[in-house]
Amino acid sequence: MTRRENLIRTWLGLWGWGFAAYTVLGIMGGIQDEVFAIREHVAFRWFEVLGSNLIGHWGNALFVPPVVLLVRRFPLDGTHWRRSMPAVLLGTVALFFVMRFGVEQLELMFLTTRLFRLSSFVNNIYNL
Repeated sequence: MTRRENLIRTWLGLWGWGFAAYTVLGIMGGIQDEVFAIREHVAFRWFEVLGSNLIGHWGNALFVPPVVLLVRRFPLDGTHWRRSMPAVLLGTVALFFVMRFGVEQLELMFLTTRLFRLSSFVNNIYNL
């Protein structure tokens, strides 16, 4: 197996695990939003709540491979942390900006439900 095939296989495996984990988190978030809406006596449609949660969580799942590979390449263990810290910080900040100004903007453009949910990066605003 070539290095390129191995890298593709690694990314696909990490995305698979990431999307599986974030799907579970999205369903749990949908249940949490449902409980909140019922407690506040707010009418909602389950499909919109679930869809909104899944879209938000799947956006986060896109970043599982880059984060995992970043910390594998630049480990923060006892012997390498001084050399690795700047790379990890720069990589994390870069991924944050891609998420905040790229992926989240696409989510808001294509999320056509009446729900408005900003991500956890921006004040946790929920309007059901």
